[in-house]
Amino acid sequence: MVIKIMKTHRTKVSQLKAIKLELCSYLNENEAEKIAKQTMKEYNPINKPGTVPRLPPVDSSTLLRNLEELIAFIDDWNFSHSRNKIFVPTVAYCRQLTGWTCGPASIRMVLETLINEKVTEKKLIKILNSNTEHGTLQKDMILIGEHDKYRDLLQCQHADYGSLTKLTQLTENGWLCIVEWSLNDCPHYALFSHEDGTAVYLNDPFFGELYQVEKYDFIQRWNVYQKNYKAYNFVLRDRESCRWYLAFKAKKKRF
Repeated sequence: MVIKIMKTHRTKVSQLKAIKLELCSYLNENEAEKIAKQTMKEYNPINKPGTVPRLPPVDSSTLLRNLEELIAFIDDWNFSHSRNKIFVPTVAYCRQLTGWTCGPASIRMVLETLINEKVTEKKLIKILNSNTEHGTLQKDMILIGEHDKYRDLLQCQHADYGSLTKLTQLTENGWLCIVEWSLNDCPHYALFSHEDGTAVYLNDPFFGELYQVEKYDFIQRWNVYQKNYKAYNFVLRDRESCRWYLAFKAKKKRF
């Protein structure tokens, strides 16, 4: 949200007003103005001529991510508490067979659930170009929807900056959503099931069916940033993302 405002508004005054207006949807006017001013200060630090530049207490990218996470959390909290019923999809659960095949295992669940396609993890490893160096890249996960065997059977959509509200709406309309979230040592794929206002439930190929994660903890970890994995011998390449999801739905048969 903030990055988009900075690009579309030329002056700092209009940027401040736009950020404050956006935050007023979630916070009272005083809180919105305070956070908006702090955001502008961190995004555009002001230094007087002849003085040593003052370093911001938090780097801009971290501040922006925290602000986005706060807005996503508030938006999702409002949505989840406005519903009377929670929809829990039925999924053909599959467990990953190795430590690096969460991608193929997640796709297996999608194929078996939506089109009753029984396929081995070994075959999907080949189709998805998975390996021990980088696991499975997002671009290869997406291409499953364009595979010769599945393009006439599955609809596919994907995006960054998703929300639990969006995942819930898709799930309630027959889609299965794969998310990529961060574990301590590597990015990880799992199927979103539902959320109940306090926790998110995943059909996770490693941790198990309806694996429960505290809601705000999940939102914070629903991203993949290179710097998070500098201590590990793990190749991310073009895999950085923020609240990325990949959704599939079975196409209606034509007679």
